[in-house]
Amino acid sequence: DPWDRQRRIRLDFMGYNHYYKGLGMFAESLDLLEARHLGRLDLSIYALDGQSIEWMFRRMEPRLARLTFSCGYRYEDIPWMLGGKDLGVVPSVWWDNAPQTVFEFMACRLPVLGAEVGGIPDFVRERQNGLLFRGNDRRHLAQRLAEVIENPRLLTEMRARVRPPKDIEAHAAELEPIYAGAGVPAHP
Repeated sequence: DPWDRQRRIRLDFMGYNHYYKGLGMFAESLDLLEARHLGRLDLSIYALDGQSIEWMFRRMEPRLARLTFSCGYRYEDIPWMLGGKDLGVVPSVWWDNAPQTVFEFMACRLPVLGAEVGGIPDFVRERQNGLLFRGNDRRHLAQRLAEVIENPRLLTEMRARVRPPKDIEAHAAELEPIYAGAGVPAHP
């Protein structure tokens, strides 16, 4: 479909502006994209304490289809922030064992483009509910972004397979028998 291959791709980053969260690395990856790809991105950045990094995104703003940059957000605004978006980006550069933003994106039925580090690949399944890139690899992240820009139908396919994470009650119900010793071999 010609329209689908020309439409804007709506990306979202949310979280803290901290080195380990990879926001600076994400900006550097975007700068590696060809103009024809960058011009298709409608980018929303919700970065708590993002004032010190905002310039990295503002300098590319004329080359983007659109930029929304906010230096904070409230937890209860997350469904509104993610409404109508195509892909959540989690560019962590550290071994995040339980990536909260992955859970939040998926709770809002948003596929994830995440770094293949820590716990992120435990939840993001390649070409099922998202895509992975080599952690802290700017070129590979840029390649994955170009891939979805060139094939936006992939976003629709992945969105159909995104499932919200278990709620805390269901998770606790699964863990309780383990901790109670059910199904766990006795120690000598």
